[in-house]
Amino acid sequence: MISSYTPRSLSPARLDKYLAGGWFRSTEMMYRSEVICLDEDIVAPVNIRLNLSDFSFSKNQRKLFSRHKRHFHFEISLIESSFDYMDERSNELYRLHTEKFKGYIHDNLFQFFNGVNMETAFNMTHRVAVYDGEKLIGLSFFDLGEKGLASLLSVYDLSEEYKSYSLGLFTMLLEVEFAQENNLRFYYPGYVLDKPSAFDYKLRLQGYLYYDWTNKRWKKPLEKYKEEKSWLVNDIREQHNAIERALDRMDISYHKMLYPYYSFAFMENPIFNDLVQGMVLYVLEKDEEGYPSEIIEYNPRKKKLVRSKITVLYSAEEMGQLDRFSKDFLNLDVYLHDIYIYEQIIAEELTVKNLFE
Repeated sequence: MISSYTPRSLSPARLDKYLAGGWFRSTEMMYRSEVICLDEDIVAPVNIRLNLSDFSFSKNQRKLFSRHKRHFHFEISLIESSFDYMDERSNELYRLHTEKFKGYIHDNLFQFFNGVNMETAFNMTHRVAVYDGEKLIGLSFFDLGEKGLASLLSVYDLSEEYKSYSLGLFTMLLEVEFAQENNLRFYYPGYVLDKPSAFDYKLRLQGYLYYDWTNKRWKKPLEKYKEEKSWLVNDIREQHNAIERALDRMDISYHKMLYPYYSFAFMENPIFNDLVQGMVLYVLEKDEEGYPSEIIEYNPRKKKLVRSKITVLYSAEEMGQLDRFSKDFLNLDVYLHDIYIYEQIIAEELTVKNLFE
């Protein structure tokens, strides 16, 4: 369901293997998940890639590409140290885009790529810089493997002066051109979602394959992912709908909440063993301080519904993290920002009715 790995070293060939298996980079980690909490919903990341051997720009893209190359100049260079992320103009462009980001917001480019570590195993990261004269107006970053290029981030000047130039698309085209000129096979722009989202700008390029979580292989065309029935996200949605119908029939009041910290429970660390695992918690009771104390959740690993008593391990106030989340994640009627552990498992059953018998 969820896997994460923080490599001590990472060769280009090994990066290719991770990318081919549906992984993507998150700060200093490789990460993959069949489901995520986003846009007040449970959604499936749909990992996509281009096979560069049979990809070519559309007529409009070639036209835009030629025009931009006449207007602007660009440089593509290897990031040689963490200090390459620290210049003020680059971080100014980054901060302009944080309003668009979802979830946890890093303060600057260094934190976005390195987290809290000065050293990183990702020593193949490149920077695409677009200039108007001497003014930096666009940036993108990518990791380079032996056969694949993984696009990581694009930021650009949002002023009216450059609004009509589609600078984000331009940096994508520069990355694809770089990959083709260096005889790479695959371009990985990350993922879209299994519903319309802000990530759909990536679909301006055509011919993507998508990663099929069930069969562990890349399939084409991308549009076919909508026909997938066996993906985990469909099972989770069906179970959540069943929970809500049953609780309504039984006249049991509840508060449905998304729990972004569910992913911590899947990390390979014994200190996380007792953490609550549900992405969606149906809160039945709260304690005297207003924290959830009794919940129902669906555990997709066990394929069971779980009713439990829970307690706070770390509150949002203790962690001091609330000011680091995007505005949509600060809706406290939708998202829980405290970290919870199980105090008592009351019942694990296949139906809500059996949870109360």
